[in-house]
Amino acid sequence: MTIPAPETLSSADKQQLLLKTFPARARKVNHSGVRGKYFWKAVSSLFGVALAAFFIWFWLPDIVRDARLAWFDSVVVESEADVSGSCKISKMVFISCDAKISYRPDPAREAVLTVEQHTSFFGFSHGTKVDVLRSTTHPERITTSIATEHLGNRIVSFLLLAGLLVLFEYAVCSEAWKEFRHSRLQGREVVLRPVLARVYECDEDRNVKFSADIDGVERHGTNVLRYGDTPLFLPWSQNVAIALLASGTRYMILLDEEMTVANFTDSEKALLKTLLS
Repeated sequence: MTIPAPETLSSADKQQLLLKTFPARARKVNHSGVRGKYFWKAVSSLFGVALAAFFIWFWLPDIVRDARLAWFDSVVVESEADVSGSCKISKMVFISCDAKISYRPDPAREAVLTVEQHTSFFGFSHGTKVDVLRSTTHPERITTSIATEHLGNRIVSFLLLAGLLVLFEYAVCSEAWKEFRHSRLQGREVVLRPVLARVYECDEDRNVKFSADIDGVERHGTNVLRYGDTPLFLPWSQNVAIALLASGTRYMILLDEEMTVANFTDSEKALLKTLLS
């Protein structure tokens, strides 16, 4: 292949020539650009599952109990029950109320039962007068007026927090899965296609963020450089480096200056250096 003298070409022509003459063949990937953080992301997703389970166990039974009383039972104020407790507002929007109710589950007997109930919801105020409500059809079922007055708010608050937990789980699991699949490129032979990547962030932990225009769509990628590695920047374009797109995937690997992230022959390295001169 006859390569035009680099000094006779414009920057755009040099970039086109580089992309067209890049050696296209399957080559072994020596470094995928991913560090094993996906394991800890997977662990954090398990923590999210545990948090969701605790959240459902702690909040949902009270909502079900009060919904059953408010929607399916006839209730009356239980004047003989004793109730104590308090409400507090956190962050000005989250209200948490605790109540301890002592009552006779069976009005025909003297036995007294004490139960503790917790009510949480988003809001700016709560009632100061609290009544104890008892089901007329099921005397053992009991709750407070605050719990039923804010039932709709509690359901919406529960669904909102549940939705946030689901979004968190989805984001963490999808990111861990993406990094896991990206890491599996290492040691495999794949066809690598060159793309021009604009590097826009690089921190002290060697995390490099970049974007590339692939088939008319802007894709973003993140690589972790090895110690001593530097991206192979185009000498005529500021912050533009060469990235290798693994065929059939969306994963990109930044090419280092020594061209060691994948197996290149000496002649291929010489050709690329000529194109970049």
